[in-house]
Amino acid sequence: KDEWGFEGAVVSDWFATHSTANALNAGLDLEMPGPALWRGSHLKEAVDTWQVPEDTLDDAVRRVLILIARCLPGQVPPRPAAVDTVERRALAREIARQSITLLKNERDLLPIPTTVKKIAVIGLNANTRVTGGGSSFVKGLYWVTPLEGLRRALNQDVELVYEPGVDNRVLPQVIESNFFSQADGSAGLLASLYNNPNFSGDPLRKTDPALDCWWGGMGPAEGKINARCFSGTWESLYTAAASGETPLFLANNGHAKLFIDDQLVVENHCGDVIPDYGNFSSVLVGGSISLEAGKQYRLKVEYSFETQNGFPFLQLAHLPPYVPEDGRERAVQAAANADLAIVFAGNPDSYETEGADRPTMRLPGSQDELIADVVRVNPRTVVVVHAGAPIEIPWVDQIPSILWAYYPGQEGGNALADLLTGALSPSGKLPMSIPCRLEDDPTFVNYPGDQSILYGEGIFVGYRNYDLRNMGVRFPFGHGLSYTRFDYSDLRCPESFRAGDKVEISFTLRNSGEKPGAEVAQVYVRDVQASVQRPVRELKGFCRVQLEASEETRVSIQLDERAFSYYDQDRHSWTLEPGYFEIEVGSSSRDIRLKGSLRLEM
Repeated sequence: KDEWGFEGAVVSDWFATHSTANALNAGLDLEMPGPALWRGSHLKEAVDTWQVPEDTLDDAVRRVLILIARCLPGQVPPRPAAVDTVERRALAREIARQSITLLKNERDLLPIPTTVKKIAVIGLNANTRVTGGGSSFVKGLYWVTPLEGLRRALNQDVELVYEPGVDNRVLPQVIESNFFSQADGSAGLLASLYNNPNFSGDPLRKTDPALDCWWGGMGPAEGKINARCFSGTWESLYTAAASGETPLFLANNGHAKLFIDDQLVVENHCGDVIPDYGNFSSVLVGGSISLEAGKQYRLKVEYSFETQNGFPFLQLAHLPPYVPEDGRERAVQAAANADLAIVFAGNPDSYETEGADRPTMRLPGSQDELIADVVRVNPRTVVVVHAGAPIEIPWVDQIPSILWAYYPGQEGGNALADLLTGALSPSGKLPMSIPCRLEDDPTFVNYPGDQSILYGEGIFVGYRNYDLRNMGVRFPFGHGLSYTRFDYSDLRCPESFRAGDKVEISFTLRNSGEKPGAEVAQVYVRDVQASVQRPVRELKGFCRVQLEASEETRVSIQLDERAFSYYDQDRHSWTLEPGYFEIEVGSSSRDIRLKGSLRLEM
């Protein structure tokens, strides 16, 4: 804190504190959430027995008081009058457009040729909200799916045939708001909330769009309903998505019941449990009832909560029948009859989340097999991957074009359509390395550990580790293609510099293709003569440059002395040593176009 000049408070992740003295002495100022489990009487004992110096406690208290003062009324900027504005929608779209990364594009299959008149759009991710799980889940003001984006972007004479293919969901999904309505036609569920656990007295009434409630210690109505002792009912008309036996689920702590037309379908009594957010599978209970597609049923959820942890949660979920039993066969047939197939694959929010590890690096469900089947009948196949972490890509050699879309937010569908149709050229770069297989990952040898985690990579994290082992990867850190080409030339850097100098690295960048585009040029540094082991290369600077076709420009990137330093664990400070350094400029960590060197003189 002193070294950084940090005046704020260090706060734990929720329920991530496991000690009193060790945590406070290591710099943890505030344990979250409250009430604290490791402070209070435990902290008093630690101070009384000299395990925690009073100065350390005083510093933590001072920092927390400063944080409180900064959060008082008048210190926090007011909320904007309007959130959903044209400008903010455009910003969300532009962020997604600049992030999405073109990994592969053989035979220039993308952008979609104007000769294409029929496209098979395959995969659940093409027609649903796509987001990460846990704290990365964001409730957007609206969602544009890739299928909607393509329909808006393509000419009317282009036919889109949508097939969900296979189910990539590993857990039930929260029932979305469009399934709920009231008798007067309004949307949502009518909530009646009581300040006691037995549904008595005059309720507070409100409307919730869906039952996806992780109240985070504040309860269902902050300041009005006791977060540690309350009950409530949620009532609505529920429109069945399909005919037949329909599975429905409750995930909750406390005690919850689900009724359809007064028939008890699910009862879940889990008591005082606090699962990791986004990983509710351990408290998920299901039931089923026979329903008729399109028909409305009276739905009611009863929930009571009485505990000391103050972290009630309640989810109502289902397995929506988006995927027919012959979905895979129908998807393959659609691809065979199309000019182009686009498969939208990836990890759902219940799979790529917090509080749990993925069991493998493969895509869940039968997505890999579906992709292999599709490209077998239509070699003109594009795969769009929604994932925030690396996956194994067994079909990489068969698929000519791959777009890595991450989780692009509420405007993701429009952004993807912009890139697929060529309204804009991709310019995103990978912020990670994608290994060929799970066993190649640097952390594989230390997983899963024995109730503790060994960070065995040291400073050799990510691409630095693959470089250290001289190991090939599927796609390297910093990789990302465009619909045009970029040439690098004429690298210039000083022959020498001294501590405190700004080092200017400059080069010429030319768009040698026929389309406008943007390139993110990257500067890597290697310490040739370090007295300690250093990475083969480290990213120290980058610059995004937009160029028209045949345009060129001079790019300049400044590096300070920190770019040539390393952190000395013994001295607890950054260290700068004289000697030679190599400068590498390129399009990725494995696509170096220019090299130079310079010498640090002390």
